[in-house]
Amino acid sequence: MKPRKAGYLYVMHWSPTMTERMNNKPVLAIAICLFLLYVIVTVVQMFPIWAGLSGTEVFALLKHLAVVLGITAFLFFKPQIGCFAAVAWGLIVPLERYRLLVEELLRGSLFESGVLAPLDTARLLLLFLGTCTSALLTYQLRIRNKEAPASANA
Repeated sequence: MKPRKAGYLYVMHWSPTMTERMNNKPVLAIAICLFLLYVIVTVVQMFPIWAGLSGTEVFALLKHLAVVLGITAFLFFKPQIGCFAAVAWGLIVPLERYRLLVEELLRGSLFESGVLAPLDTARLLLLFLGTCTSALLTYQLRIRNKEAPASANA
């Protein structure tokens, strides 16, 4: 597959290895959609209490959303960088929240708990699934990159 640069985007031309690239596209689309859904659910959850937030809280929320949207943009334009960023951000930042989510799962009261609101639970699940999907895509991209030099030498 021979990419040709057109502006900032790479235009892919049809080649026999195009099917290898196509195998990553559904996973990439799922990861992008999960992170975009996370942003939408976060905005929906925060909209009613937006006026009551302090300036610092609003800044922190906007910064968080900007980082997630930046990761989503990197997933779209530079998948390798975006995947690594998504995995790092998705595993490290909400670590305490993941612990609460696992505790609720073990109790069997995932959407009925008083600890996490239902929208909070949905947001965490979206972020976790987006992180897992990005990790899978990272693995697929690394395998493809390792196989590409071997097939070029053959």
